[in-house]
Parts: sequence; structure tokens; C-alpha cells
Amino acid sequence: MSRLKKLHASEQHEALKKEWWSRFETTNKVRKDRTREVNIRPKELEHLTKSRSHTTVSDLQQWQEEADTWKLFQTLIEHRTRMDDYDEKKYKADRLAQLPTQTKHTPESELWQRFIIENDVASEQYIVRKWLEETAEKTGSDIEKITTLLEERSERGPGLWSHGYVETRERIKGEKRLHSFAGPLEPRMPELPLSDGSELMTTTLDPDAMDRQRRMLELSDWYSDKCLWFTLFEMLRRGKSGDEIREWCRECNESWRAASLGTALPLEDAVTSLGGASMPALWRIMCFNAAERKSTDNHEIEVYGLLGGNIGAVEWAGSTWHDVLYAHINGLLLGQFEKFLMEQSPPRLPPDMASRPSASTMMPIQESKDLNARVIEMLTTHRISKYDARKPMQRIQGSIIANTVFDLLFAYGEALAQRAWADGATSGLLPKPTKTVEQPLEDMAGDFDALRICTHLLIIFRELFEETAKKTATRIPIYENVLAAYVDFLCLAGKPEIIPLYASLMTKKRAEMTMGRVLLSVVGGRDQVNQMRLLEQYNIDVGCVLKEHLDYAISQSPFAQDSVRNISRFQMMELSAEVRWPGQRLKFDFLGQSPDTEGEKIIWSLDWYMLVLGHWEGAFDALARVYKLFFRKSSLSRY
Repeated sequence: MSRLKKLHASEQHEALKKEWWSRFETTNKVRKDRTREVNIRPKELEHLTKSRSHTTVSDLQQWQEEADTWKLFQTLIEHRTRMDDYDEKKYKADRLAQLPTQTKHTPESELWQRFIIENDVASEQYIVRKWLEETAEKTGSDIEKITTLLEERSERGPGLWSHGYVETRERIKGEKRLHSFAGPLEPRMPELPLSDGSELMTTTLDPDAMDRQRRMLELSDWYSDKCLWFTLFEMLRRGKSGDEIREWCRECNESWRAASLGTALPLEDAVTSLGGASMPALWRIMCFNAAERKSTDNHEIEVYGLLGGNIGAVEWAGSTWHDVLYAHINGLLLGQFEKFLMEQSPPRLPPDMASRPSASTMMPIQESKDLNARVIEMLTTHRISKYDARKPMQRIQGSIIANTVFDLLFAYGEALAQRAWADGATSGLLPKPTKTVEQPLEDMAGDFDALRICTHLLIIFRELFEETAKKTATRIPIYENVLAAYVDFLCLAGKPEIIPLYASLMTKKRAEMTMGRVLLSVVGGRDQVNQMRLLEQYNIDVGCVLKEHLDYAISQSPFAQDSVRNISRFQMMELSAEVRWPGQRLKFDFLGQSPDTEGEKIIWSLDWYMLVLGHWEGAFDALARVYKLFFRKSSLSRY
């Protein structure tokens, strides 16, 4: 990954520049019309077997996304299996015992730790949110590059962050000098238009002036303000600490913004935390309601929406499945925490504030054990995320978060069978499907990256959750479609040496059937010897595999039992009037014609018996069977 990042650094930078600028420019348009369909087209699936002379930025993005998927899997599985390995109540009690005794003076940072320990759903959401923040940091531009991009697009150039409202301030000063105003202009509210004459300009420069007066800053100042809020949102979205946010605001001469976000002080209880560990409940309610108001800057609304858990204010700031998921996970997590505070520490929230709109009162999905699964399901219909939700990687990530991996693998196994038998094709490795799956799943069946990931997810989940796998025994043949399809892919990729390993993970009969059919693609003495050695190493019955191999070779040839006539007598002699052969002689063509290509495959299937020691009975049975077939078809000349 590090090598690819260096190799494609410039290309990735240009691609991310376009992405971030598009995001920055389109946020307002999306918010103005929330009924508009977002035009996001799914990326065309690419086959990994396609020859490439070099890697591309798309390869880097694909591999980074796969690495992020496995990181999510590792983190959540470690959490879930740890809970399964210990008595849940004892495990929680031991962790709570390590915290100080709870009193009415206990800081929210400690209450947050108690909340995460006691609430299983919230603990998983906390993990997912942390993963989403790390993913945004790794896959997107860093903050420095974002600020550089915004500076390039501005009229001021480098340093726009530290100028403040320069043009608006100079216009106000000029107006005061012109009319000899000694005090603020606001009480008088003169009709002062912007330089372009489009709207009225604000007459004061306090942070709330634009919203209070419903007036605008000069264009360059408005752009600078918008850039600042946009960058702050990206810092919060990536989980930056309060110290980092405060320092960045100080460098931009905008320390008041750090104060407005609750990050003005370096004290632990004053540092902004999106988890709510250090922000008082009243502060979150204020942020929630600040995000509800109408504002001239939508990025400001999104910042306060994140801090207050206002899902409606944040979800439209994103353009991807991950962004919408983050908005909902963050809002639901804060909503549950507020409910926890009301139940555990009522004095912390005044009674008259408990009923005010907040993250706890505006939760779109009611709290339950399957809350995460319901969030993932909601993303499939959300106007922004529904197209991304159909993509293979998002389906896999969603199933991990929702803990529905077995369900996804079952549907995926059916989709693989449907694709293998599509358009009149047949498959020797996957049985004919019994029902039709939705189109996105069938598209996913054509993605070899998804096939590789799902194969290894199946292997790991069967080992970790053996009891769950046993309860779904009727699904085993469909699950094994995933392994069989991956074996088929390994054949195409020219990796015969690892095929027996994956076949050994199937049930005995399916493993023998799969290997028997795969052997048709293995040619060459060395490869054949290796296959025999690997079959024995992974405890796959060699005799049964070779019999299956011969059965399949015959079934795919003109020598199948139902297509060959039975004969009661094999005619080798014919009448002769020649002196050399008085009376009768051997027929010149009694051996018949040479076998065709399909017949040669049957002959090659017998060649495998030459590599096996001790299977004489099976070898002679196979040889006799093939001889009979060729006798009946009059095709013995090759022998």
C-alpha cells in the first residue's frame, strides 16, 4: 500500500482535489432541495483477470478500501468474541469496578465510559464511528491539502484564513467615516449594498450578524468564512482532537471559533469530543438546536449538527455511503447517551430542558438490539447512499456492522449460482439455482475482489461462530457455492497449488466433486504429482476424487451412457475371398476412429491413476469402464 501511495501520489491528489471541490460547491444545492435525487452512478465492475501492464489510482483506492474492510472486521470481531468468551455480566462488572464510584459530581467523561461498557449497541457504534473517522483520514486528502485547494480557488490566494472579514470591515469603516458615525451601525441599519449590488451587506462583524440581520458579507469574506466552517467540519468528521482544532483556529486568527465549538480551553473536561464524553448535556442541546435554525452558511449548520447529534443537519453534507452512515451512527450514539444521562443523573439536565428537541428526542430509529442492522437497511433507501449501498464493498461492510454476514453469504452463494447458469450456460461446480436474486447481488457475483473477501469471511465466520453455522445446516450447500466459485477463480488465475486447501474446507462429498472436476484443468506431470500430494496432505480421498473426475469427464463427452448404443456382439472378423486370407480375416477398421477431443479427456483422466500407489482396484475398474465405452463407440484405435 505504501509503495502504491508513493507511485500514484500526484494522480490521487488531483482526483481528491476534484472530489473535495465538488463536495464544497454542491452542499448548498443539495440542502436547498432535499427531494432532489443525487446523481451517483455505481462504478463499473472490473475483472481482476483482465491483463494490466501497470497499476492505477483505482487499484490503490480498491486495495485501500479492502484494507479498511478487514480493519472493521478485525475490530468488531475482537469486540464480539471477547464478549462471548467471558460471562457478559461478570465482564461488565469487572470493567465498571475499575472506574471511580459514581456520585452526583462524577464528570461526564466517566459517565461516558460507564455508558459504553453497559450499552452493547452503543459500544459497537462507538467502534464503527471510530473506524469511519480513521477511514476518512486515510482515504481522503489531509487537512493541509484541503486548505491549499480552497486557497487556490479563492481570490485572495495563500493566507486567506488569517485575514478575517477584510473587505466587509473596510466597507463598514468607509461608511462610518462618510456619515461621521461614531458608534456601531446596527441600530441605524443603513441600506449598504454589496460591491456587486446583489444583496445588502451586514453592518456589524460579530459571528451572528449575518443570521440576525439576514444580510451578507462581501463575496471574498463570505467565501473565506465558508471555507473555515467547511474545514472545521472535515476536522470533526475525521475525529481530530480538541487540541488540534484549537491550534488550527489559533493559527488562522479565529480563536473565537474554537470557543464556539467548546475547544477554547486545554482542560480535559473542555475538550470537544463527538462522543459526548466531555461536553455537558446542555451544550449538546444548544448545538442540536443551533443546527436546526436557518443560516447563511450550511457548513456551520453541519458543524453544530455533528456536535449536537443532529442527523438531519449532517447527513446532507456527505456524498457517500460512509458519510451518511457516520451522520446516523453519531446522532444515534449521542441520543442514547443523553437518555443514559437522564436515567442515571437527572440533576445534570434541568427538567424544563429534558423535553427540548435534542439527539435523544429526535432519534429517527428507536433503540433496540438490532439498531445497527436497521441503520444499514435504511441506507439502502436513502437518496444519497442508496447507490453506494449496492456496491459490493459497502454490502460487505454493512453486513459486518449489522452482524448479518451469514445472511449476506447465503444470498451471495445463490447469486454466484445464478450467474454461473445465466444465458444458457452451465456449471460443473455450482448447482443450478432454485430462485432468482436481485440484480445488485448478481453484479456483486461478477466482482472477483468481493469473491475473495467473501470466501475468507465465510472461512473465518464458520470457525468463530461454529454453533451459528450448525443451526443453518440447510444453508451449507449454498455457502459452499462461495468456496466453489473461488476455486473456479483460482483455476482461471493459474493457482492450482492452493486449490486443494480451499476444497478441503467443504463437506466431504462436495470437496471430492469439486476436486474431481478441477483436475480437468491440471496438465503436466509435475502439477499432477503436486495435486496428488496436496490431496493426501489435506485428507481428501484420492480414490473418490479420481472416480468423480472420470465420471465428470464421461458425462461431458459423447460417450455418456445415454448416448451410446448397446451392442450384443463385437464384430472383429469379416468374410474374405482373397487367397491370402481364405474364408475370413480381421476387419481393417475394427478399432474404429481415433477419439475426438472429448474422448481424449477421458483418456487423460485415466492417466491420473498412474500417479497413485495402492489403488489398483479403482484403477482397473476405471480402465475396464473406459474400454467398454470405446468398444461400444468403436473408438479403440488410439490404444
